Amino acid sequence: TLEALAKGFGMSVSDLFRRAEFDQREYFSLGTQKGLYKIELPHPGIQLVSFTPLLEEFFCGKMILEGQKQFDERILGGIGSGALFLMTLIGQFEGEIEGRKVVLKEGENLYFYGGMKFRLMNALQRNSTLLLVSVPSCFKTPRPFNRQEPPHPGA
Repeated sequence: TLEALAKGFGMSVSDLFRRAEFDQREYFSLGTQKGLYKIELPHPGIQLVSFTPLLEEFFCGKMILEGQKQFDERILGGIGSGALFLMTLIGQFEGEIEGRKVVLKEGENLYFYGGMKFRLMNALQRNSTLLLVSVPSCFKTPRPFNRQEPPHPGA
């Protein structure tokens, strides 16, 4: 019964429903450049690290591409009617969005609607890194991920 369930959690039945009603999530998260989660992608040479808890509302993280690797809208799960913001943190990216040529050097950014077709390639022989923000999250479907170890004090 609900009473037994609530008692097992050490709360009243009304507290049990109150928690479900308010959907209490962790809205405070302190992280580092290593991120909170490493998201496994089936694409060799591309790493994705989430800076924020994995939520449906948005995604914020970094994408690291080995030299000459590329990606397109399919890797982001077809975000559809949402929006994407990309900013080159390290390196340089070249490609196209809806047939228009783009070059993103360090510090430059690109904002566009998620339903648009695009392709970006790391233009260098070394690793390049993009900041990736999507609203809603480009990872709505469950994917394997690994929580990063919390930073050790003084590290």
